[in-house]
Amino acid sequence: MFVMRFIFVIKRIIIKIGEIISILFFFPIVQIFSNAKSKNSFLRKILNYLFIIFIVTPFWIFLEFSILAGILVFLLYFGVVKIPIPTSGSSMLPTISVGSTVYLRPFFNFPVLKTIVKRGDLITFQNNNTEGKPYIKRVVGVPGDKIVIKNGYVYVNDKMQKEPFTLKPKSTFGGRQVAECKALEVPNNNVLVLGDNRKASKDSREIGFVSINDIHFILPFSEQVKLEGDWRDPSNDDNNVNISSLNVQRYVALLNKKREENNLKPLRNDPLLNNSAQLRAKVMLEYDDFSLDGDISKYSMKKALADSGYSNIIYGEYPITGYYDENELIDYVFEFSESRKFLLNKDYQDIGVSTFVGELNGCPTQIVVQHLAGYMPPNYSKEEIANWEKVLENLKNIKASWEKIKDSKQFYEKNKQDADRINEIINTRILNITGIMEKMKKNEWLSKSQIDYTYKDNELYKEQQELAKKLNGI
Repeated sequence: MFVMRFIFVIKRIIIKIGEIISILFFFPIVQIFSNAKSKNSFLRKILNYLFIIFIVTPFWIFLEFSILAGILVFLLYFGVVKIPIPTSGSSMLPTISVGSTVYLRPFFNFPVLKTIVKRGDLITFQNNNTEGKPYIKRVVGVPGDKIVIKNGYVYVNDKMQKEPFTLKPKSTFGGRQVAECKALEVPNNNVLVLGDNRKASKDSREIGFVSINDIHFILPFSEQVKLEGDWRDPSNDDNNVNISSLNVQRYVALLNKKREENNLKPLRNDPLLNNSAQLRAKVMLEYDDFSLDGDISKYSMKKALADSGYSNIIYGEYPITGYYDENELIDYVFEFSESRKFLLNKDYQDIGVSTFVGELNGCPTQIVVQHLAGYMPPNYSKEEIANWEKVLENLKNIKASWEKIKDSKQFYEKNKQDADRINEIINTRILNITGIMEKMKKNEWLSKSQIDYTYKDNELYKEQQELAKKLNGI
């Protein structure tokens, strides 16, 4: 008896569920069939059909969409359903392997539906500093946190962070936006993010704080269990004294391999450039001045090259703070489009690399400075060469006639100063322009004195014309 009653109750429940489903998903159709079977008059049925089609159905569609959207938002907000996000690059090793896909929640940033960002969360974001593509990084600091990077570790509110997700211990160093040993407070509505592979990540150290408004997806730290497989034990991080050391020769070999892969000629490691890089490295740390022209230190790369006895046409430098071995440094510099473009410049032929350990903001810091230089022919235009040739030819044509002025002794004695001066100008111009023409025809760069003369020649031409007008008018 009990079993029969139980079966009856179950049947009733199933019927009720079916009725609810039919109402939710087929309500307009059910109403149309009900209207067709009704005993209403033909006109009344027509009016009912119109009411169902134009009033009930649109409202039902809106209601259905709202219910389904609400269910979907609920599932996404609470992480029941996640979105697959493809990744690239090595900046999030060991948590995210190169080219793998991670499943993240959409980030909600509405007044009534707001996702709370916490330290350790993974986020994707995109802004003007991400080169037109989304980045995936880990949140290290939230609004109000005081962040300091020193001795290879991150300190949050004066406490060293135990970070099992970093690829290596003692691997976090400052950058242009988050300097070594310099405390920063995360502003309101912003977060500070870092990649787990700290030596190969473009993150807040280079692009600054990330606005919460720029976040697209998130994976809370509590939901990263499946990503912990390659994490390490950080319990002894504060006792770790190992630091990477850079082998310059091996680094240059790795760099030349990259250049070869891009059909570029290898760079020659020049001892003079090694020395200029060393000179600049010392000054950079001493004055906390990483500008190429030495805005604060007044010691530019150009001055360092001259002091090292090196000279070339084009040159540039790339400094970076931190302790790197050759493989780590290659990974780091090729993570950024700016440094990648710099190191793969076809116009460079020589390279110098130097490391220097000093203090920055009161903390021991290593800096790695790379100096690249090369020769690039000037490639003067045919028109430019032709113009100078024409000037030189005209000067040679008038030279003899102005020298004959001395044959008219009475006229010459009376106008000796002007006559000597115009001949001096003509000879000076011929001498200098001849030297300029020789360099141009060989496609060689003009010397500094020759470049300076090209500006002075116009002044001499004007003076020559005035003297000629004066002497011819006498």
